[in-house]
Amino acid sequence: MDYLPLFFNLHQRKCLLVGGGDISFRKAELVTQAGAKVTVVAPLIQAELKSLLEDAGNVAVLRPFIDKDIDGMDLIVCATND
Repeated sequence: MDYLPLFFNLHQRKCLLVGGGDISFRKAELVTQAGAKVTVVAPLIQAELKSLLEDAGNVAVLRPFIDKDIDGMDLIVCATND
């Protein structure tokens, strides 16, 4: 199987995206459209992603991921190539 389709009701749910580049931006667009409350954690966050987060009232945390970041999250997405 090449794909695993998953469907979540993310309205007002806390979503963590780890990574600040193109992959994270694509995921952030999707979860934001689904109504999630998004937090992105990455040492560097591209301007387009930061703008998307700010426009939707979400959070960008400029530092490397730590285990405690997952506390209280409903969905965690690793969106990095590292």
